[in-house]
Amino acid sequence: EQKTETEDRFIPGKGQTLEIWACSCMAYSFNVQAPPGEDGVFLTSVDVFIESMHPTLGVWFEIREMIAGGVSKNQVPYSEVWMKRNDARINLNPVGTTNFVPTNVNFPAPVYLLNNTSYAFVIHTEGLNPDTYFYISRLGETDLLTGSQVTSRKLTGTLYTTNNNLNYDIVPDVDLTIKFNRAQFTIGSVGSPILGNKPTEFLPLKSGAD
Repeated sequence: EQKTETEDRFIPGKGQTLEIWACSCMAYSFNVQAPPGEDGVFLTSVDVFIESMHPTLGVWFEIREMIAGGVSKNQVPYSEVWMKRNDARINLNPVGTTNFVPTNVNFPAPVYLLNNTSYAFVIHTEGLNPDTYFYISRLGETDLLTGSQVTSRKLTGTLYTTNNNLNYDIVPDVDLTIKFNRAQFTIGSVGSPILGNKPTEFLPLKSGAD
């Protein structure tokens, strides 16, 4: 069974409370806005901010297409990334941290996303455990870095949770703390492509009748 958990924690020395979100499966939607004249973008990685994790179980990520305002089952090619608990890419930011270090979810190849199209960045935990906590922003709560109340949403996405990985429920007034990184290509550079034929299986044949 998949679970969702939230909790308030005291920030030592700051007199603040911080809501940290834990869920065995959640998604955050985003809309691609490509540079003028471009049909899409190549996404190279995504930064998320993790407070704490299960002591032995890891996490994995993917990008899915959005259909009719909901998270679909259609996974975007090359977007699946697995991280075991001891993966060197994982950075934890315990309560009280002031210099946050992201966990960089780097894709095995640049992921092409169409312009003016909505997608969902989906987070899963191994074993469906609810013990991995991500930083979020919620309207009305206190900003950890500035100490000010959150009065507006800087992002335009929607946070979703699910208990079956099929039907996703909207969590209002909440944004995942996240950063999307796209490729920027150098125009005019010179390179040498390497082309090759696909290996072909050959079968020996004997002449003459059997």
